[in-house]
Amino acid sequence: MLDLRRLRILAELRRLGTVTAVADSLHYTHSAVSQQLAACERDAGARLTERVGRRLRLTEQGEVLADYAERMLALADEAASAVAASTSQVHGTIRVTSFQTVLSSLLPAALTQLAVEFPELTVEVIQHDMYTAAELLVRCEVDLILGEDYPGDVPPTDGNMHRETLTRDPMYLITPETGPWSGLELPELEGVPFAIDPPDQAVGHFARALCRRHGFEPNFAFQTPDPFLHAHLVRGGHAVSIVPELLLPNIFGVRVVELPGRPARTLYTAVSVGREHHPALVAFRAALAAAAR
Repeated sequence: MLDLRRLRILAELRRLGTVTAVADSLHYTHSAVSQQLAACERDAGARLTERVGRRLRLTEQGEVLADYAERMLALADEAASAVAASTSQVHGTIRVTSFQTVLSSLLPAALTQLAVEFPELTVEVIQHDMYTAAELLVRCEVDLILGEDYPGDVPPTDGNMHRETLTRDPMYLITPETGPWSGLELPELEGVPFAIDPPDQAVGHFARALCRRHGFEPNFAFQTPDPFLHAHLVRGGHAVSIVPELLLPNIFGVRVVELPGRPARTLYTAVSVGREHHPALVAFRAALAAAAR
């Protein structure tokens, strides 16, 4: 009899590549992962891993079973969601993670709606960048993530995620209302300090690519993931920044300028495949969509 917990370990070994990484991901000890993989081999009646140097890799039989493992884990989630949906009740606790611009703009209205419509549903929220959030979803440590794609990004194609577009969110340049940068457009900002996310984060990467397309390397003088600090620095005349439209109602004392080509990010929600029909997640996605409208 195949054990779902052991199958999850096998699937994680294929995804992550090392026993140590699997142990970290699933919060097991190294020896516990090794023992569970050995038990999975006994369950399957075949050798599933082989050692290559200091690493384990899946055998042909391990690859076959890992394919089925992903499908079986998704089917187990689908079955649990179907049982929950059959009760016509929305209750329990869901864990959600996202980044600050969405949490500060869309989430409060969504939570207000849910509190009225589904008072027995509890939503726990934690802030993470989207790369960390995606990993937490794969580990089943959160139930739903809110993500973002920028022009030029390659959207995630993880077959284990069910993704649903939430809204299109245009991006804008903000500059001080007065001072030497107050009348400038994006192509004129060479050397001007930017307050923006670090370049390894989504909006920072987008801003760098956008500036490069207009012929200059941006001066990332203030690198912080806090968009309200970006706006405060711009308002004080210390920098310029690029912000999403969703944030504009919470910003004052700055000049708002359309970016060339009117680029926009795409906001989306993602859940594990098999859980897209879970009534609590359906209700939460609907409330977010209403807030976005």
